[in-house]
Amino acid sequence: MEFELSPGIAFRTGTFSTLLAPEELVVPALNRCETIRRFMILFISGMSSQILPRLTPLLTGLEACEAATADQVHALLDGAHQSIIFVEHDPSLYGQDFRLCAETCRRLQDLAGSAVVILYARYPDPSFDYLCRHADRAFYLITPDTCGEPGTQQGNRLQKHSPGTGRKPCQTRLEVR
Repeated sequence: MEFELSPGIAFRTGTFSTLLAPEELVVPALNRCETIRRFMILFISGMSSQILPRLTPLLTGLEACEAATADQVHALLDGAHQSIIFVEHDPSLYGQDFRLCAETCRRLQDLAGSAVVILYARYPDPSFDYLCRHADRAFYLITPDTCGEPGTQQGNRLQKHSPGTGRKPCQTRLEVR
């Protein structure tokens, strides 16, 4: 299976993809995408999703699950049988423990053999960067005003360069690997 979320951003079975973009772009794209309405979707988030409350009720095959720990994310991924796995990244589940990131990454890669796997984040952080480096494809849709989580010291600037690029912080770009 393959579907295009928006022009130039296509997801397909057999790939573990990451998507870094503001929710203002992702929510309307998910709500407009006719193709995903035909499939079962597992939506995993931390304890507070920024996307889930804004998704259309037309996504009838959507199963939404919240996880308070990385181990709960792992358990949900281990039991996944849906065609599309959409994980809304929550950096608080990992802290600085990259062993948990590695375990999550392994599970996402395993699932990609039989499903479309998308790891989504609104802003970059060290754990997302780690997961992104191990993904098959990475999509970055960032503008200067969406580079940091609102209310953090990171503010409106990106402190880390995106993995594998020598680009300046907050440069608007679409990157496909």
